[in-house]
Amino acid sequence: ISNLAYVGEPLNFHTKFDAKSSGAGDAAGDVILDLRNHQVVYRAGLKTVNFNIAALIPGKQYESSITAETQLAGKGTNWKTMVSTIVLKTNGPSAFGKYHITSLDLAGAMKSGTMTADHLDAIVEGGPEVHVRSAMVAFTNPNLPFHFDGTVKDFQLAEVLGSKNPARVDLDANLAGSAKDFEDVTGTAHARLFDLEYRGHALPDDSIDLKISPTASGENNLTLRSKIADVTIDHRFQLGTLTEDL
Repeated sequence: ISNLAYVGEPLNFHTKFDAKSSGAGDAAGDVILDLRNHQVVYRAGLKTVNFNIAALIPGKQYESSITAETQLAGKGTNWKTMVSTIVLKTNGPSAFGKYHITSLDLAGAMKSGTMTADHLDAIVEGGPEVHVRSAMVAFTNPNLPFHFDGTVKDFQLAEVLGSKNPARVDLDANLAGSAKDFEDVTGTAHARLFDLEYRGHALPDDSIDLKISPTASGENNLTLRSKIADVTIDHRFQLGTLTEDL
């Protein structure tokens, strides 16, 4: 640690530090911490250069090289009651595990168990590219209500299908619903599909417009428009098995 300043009491202090290492990267910070009450109050500004999280948390999965600036402020440490905000932005190429991040810009918050993202812009080398306009999930609600409004570009379906399927998708979606009961999701989505393949045979690129809306209690309507087919489904259906059913 080339520079360290500490002002205050053990339970209420302001510290600045600048630490450099030969193998774990560099880290500098400006931290204010008040531990005098049950609800801890904190404010921190951190700057890292090629920082390796595995230096603090052993494990190959934590091997990283992060160059970023982070601003964190809040009150409390219990995720059900805490109020906290975070702003994080990379200043150069970074890596975490197998992912090489070209850029990352995040502004989010946690308030009484509800997590929100004001914006998230992230580009991963080789895809995907993510731009979230807004997002929310309420963890204290048993049904886990959520909202997502954003785009995902150049996403490889093999990442979720666990196969060698070469298909890629560009998705723009505005969805809301419950993570516990995904059948009640409503919203719209537009997707462009590339490098499609079925049983070893290449298929032409396609675009899809999807709309899911409620029609009655426990029932909904799904409308799908594409070059391959137009589909409309009414009443109750299971989104998780819809592809197989079709």
